[in-house]
Amino acid sequence: MSQKKPARWSYLIAIGLLDLVFTIYLFWGEAVNNQARWMNVIGVQLLTIILVLLWLVTISRLKWRVRFIVIAISVVLAFAISQMVRVKEVTGDVLPILEWRWTTPVDEQLPNSIETGIVSDQLDPTD
Repeated sequence: MSQKKPARWSYLIAIGLLDLVFTIYLFWGEAVNNQARWMNVIGVQLLTIILVLLWLVTISRLKWRVRFIVIAISVVLAFAISQMVRVKEVTGDVLPILEWRWTTPVDEQLPNSIETGIVSDQLDPTD
């Protein structure tokens, strides 16, 4: 009777530590500019996500049911987040500013008084 081998958590810990080391290096190391720094950080985080999913599917030794549940939850969360937020604008450091999709953009909230021809009495400069 063979015993079930335990999960290989050491690989996941190694991936997490490498992510931490590279991210700290990118923040404290020399960078040409902030845009390059942030693009590199985003790249490291995406690579980390890919490596964690590869670990999960290939060498984790977790039960297949657990693997499928984690992957399904990841896909559902990624889809839900992509449907709930939108990129409002991008900063000078090439970082997206996100907003909820159900909020009305600022430029659509109040009608422009020049376009509508309506001027409020409260805005009368002669008072």
